[in-house]
Amino acid sequence: MLGGLPFVKGECLVKDCTPEAFGLGVVQSPGMRKLWDPRTEMGFMLERYSATTVMFYALTKGKKYIASPRDIVGVQRNYTDPEDGTLRMVQTSVTDEEKGPEQSGTTRADLVLSGWQFK
Repeated sequence: MLGGLPFVKGECLVKDCTPEAFGLGVVQSPGMRKLWDPRTEMGFMLERYSATTVMFYALTKGKKYIASPRDIVGVQRNYTDPEDGTLRMVQTSVTDEEKGPEQSGTTRADLVLSGWQFK
């Protein structure tokens, strides 16, 4: 823990792939995420604000007797560095009862800040 806040950091080397292709095609795509993240149940875009900003819904699987499934409504913005092509994705929770009402049987996650960086 850093200053009382839980965090996770991971690194991975993927060869012969651009940051944008990997970030947008593999990590961001809910259909692809289910292939590499066994906790993912589903996810989809709720609204597109611009070419780089979306509202999303995601649902993770629970663990029997340990944790209920978690769902989240959030916004994501993608930034591409024009100098080196680095792609950064930043996410946070939002409350939108119309587009993302709380679901029975899930616990609503509160994502303060999440980020990905692809170089």
